[in-house]
Amino acid sequence: MEAITSIGYGEVVSLDPTTTDGRRQFSDAPDGTISCKYLAPPAYPTLFRLSATSPDRVTITFDDGPDPDWTPGILDILKERGFKAVFFIVGQEAELYPDLIRRIVAEGHEIGNHSFTHANLRELPESLVKLELNATQRLIESLIGRSTALFRPPFNADAHPSDVGDLEPIRVAQSLGYMTVLENMLVALACHENRLSTWLPAASSQRIQRADEVLSRFDLLKHRERLVSELPGGLRKLIDIALAMTGSPRLLLLDEPTSGVAAEEKFPMMDTIMLALEGQALTVLFVEHDMDIVNRYCDRVVAFYSGRIIADDVPSVALAQADVRRYVTGERLPEDAPHA
Repeated sequence: MEAITSIGYGEVVSLDPTTTDGRRQFSDAPDGTISCKYLAPPAYPTLFRLSATSPDRVTITFDDGPDPDWTPGILDILKERGFKAVFFIVGQEAELYPDLIRRIVAEGHEIGNHSFTHANLRELPESLVKLELNATQRLIESLIGRSTALFRPPFNADAHPSDVGDLEPIRVAQSLGYMTVLENMLVALACHENRLSTWLPAASSQRIQRADEVLSRFDLLKHRERLVSELPGGLRKLIDIALAMTGSPRLLLLDEPTSGVAAEEKFPMMDTIMLALEGQALTVLFVEHDMDIVNRYCDRVVAFYSGRIIADDVPSVALAQADVRRYVTGERLPEDAPHA
């Protein structure tokens, strides 16, 4: 069986599918023996597990519904006892009984994606796995007016995979990006408040108001209900910065914020960022090689070369220094020209 690294405890998982080969060095000793030294260990796919913050809490979940015979009775019992649960629904069943889906949500329970046909997803090509998940996701959105970030694969590909093949449905699901801009903001706010629960909604009137305030500053309010995966790269970068601002940071590190953005979009994007940050009690530290951005938006420049600081001044002074022009901006100075 191929190795899987597991970190933490609990039934809720996220996956880092990265794998790398290990490296070993062999050497011959004078006495004829061969020694071996590991230069780098191999890296295996890693499951990060989450659980409730309190050991005396449990999460009630139901799979494969909605079922017209069983689901109403389950909902009646949950309502009578004041319990909330998560229903991982099969798309083709939800299509047949949409009113049960609406009732589940109306009574305060959460919805999760359990594929459309309850297929064994590890046996399907990636294109069909995406079709199974997307069809169910779109159906959920049409029935309850929002998406879900919860997914449980049918059969064995769940929180206890037997081999690397069981991880494939999880990898595909993570790549699809089902959360809207607002949902991302609400999760970020809940994290910063240390009140995030995997199963309970992150939405509250106070968080929605705070999220809308931050989104408005970044001119993103009109995109609040759109899926992040559908947005162009420039808007995603703005969302990244807006997410960081939910924590009211005192220092914001922006590593080449316009990298990958079309030339005609970089200044409008930077204008939006700087206007959104205006009046905030924080320092913005750019790591930037675009001198147009540096000249236009920075108050101070610190230039490094070969492990040492070669300039520390306002842009007009720092960028005019010979070592900065030579080693940072890549200019060829007259004194560097070869002599005849």
